[in-house]
Amino acid sequence: MTDQPPAPAPPPPPGDDRPSTPVPPAPAPPPPWTAPVPATPGQAPPPPTPSGRAPLPPPPAPSAGPAGYYPQEAYYAGWAPASAPPRRRGRRALAVTLVVVLVAAVLGGGGVVLGTWLQTRPLGDVTGPTSATSRQVRAGHCLAELPDDGTLGRVTVVPCDDPHDAEVVGQLDLGEGAWPGADKVRRRAEAWCEMDAAETEAGLRPVVWTPTERSWAQGDRLALCLAWDAG
Repeated sequence: MTDQPPAPAPPPPPGDDRPSTPVPPAPAPPPPWTAPVPATPGQAPPPPTPSGRAPLPPPPAPSAGPAGYYPQEAYYAGWAPASAPPRRRGRRALAVTLVVVLVAAVLGGGGVVLGTWLQTRPLGDVTGPTSATSRQVRAGHCLAELPDDGTLGRVTVVPCDDPHDAEVVGQLDLGEGAWPGADKVRRRAEAWCEMDAAETEAGLRPVVWTPTERSWAQGDRLALCLAWDAG
């Protein structure tokens, strides 16, 4: 037998006796990002986040406006402001026209009432020749001239100390009710307006003024008795 050197030992299986190489641990996941609080004037900017990224700038501030004002241009999902209804110019114009017509009617009616009042209010005492309507004349007034028979217009009232043709010596209230007719009104006034013997001997004659149908409708209820100097 011959001596032979011993066969080399087989290599160990991989990983059995090989020294292990250390593996560095995996980095931890970055924490969730939180918006930093905006720095006030004079304050240092916020430090970077642990992830190493610079923080995002803060959201823009709302547009400036007066105190208590909030912009109304932000719309929620699925909602939009309703469009403004169309302007109804026709109805508005009609309403304005009606108002103008009513005002004109009121002013016109007021003018008629005012004019009637000015022509019928009692005249009162006069200090000189004064033009007046027959419906303004009352007992105690004196007329510079007596108008002719017929529908009366304006007359001239003078102080009774001045020369005059006639004086109103009495007035009769004919009362309320429907228009009785011109003849009935005249007869009633003539029966009431009489001159006594002394007045008749002095040359005075009775004259009556009575309402017309038109003035009666306006509230005229006075009959006047005048003493006319026929001489």
